[in-house]
Amino acid sequence: MTGQPLSLVLMHPDGRGDLVLDLRAELRAGWISPATWGSLTGGILLVVLAALVLLRPVRPREVVFVVEPDQVPVLAGRLGVSSLSGLGIPPSPRTVPERQLVSVAGATRAAIAPVPRPETLADLPAPDHPLRPPAPPS
Repeated sequence: MTGQPLSLVLMHPDGRGDLVLDLRAELRAGWISPATWGSLTGGILLVVLAALVLLRPVRPREVVFVVEPDQVPVLAGRLGVSSLSGLGIPPSPRTVPERQLVSVAGATRAAIAPVPRPETLADLPAPDHPLRPPAPPS
């Protein structure tokens, strides 16, 4: 009888109309149990993966300064290095420059002032280095 339409007719043998039926229908799908276990397993794997991503060590972020070429000596002086090529080298313990905290809320001057463009590299002003004594005024 597979593939054929079926009908079910229930009635009293004498044709009375006061028939009360309590019908129950059941459909058993064989794919629900494997889908449930697959979803549960996939969800647990996703939670474990999310925990591993959240608990991984965080890499320090790299700071990139974008400045005009004529502001490079000023930036190098403010960072406490004689040239920007020395930025990746860790400082030795005795040459660590003293850091100063500066309030930025009431700043009345620009953080990096424009520097006049020199004619040659020899005309560049010497950077202010905290370990070097200031040059005498001339």
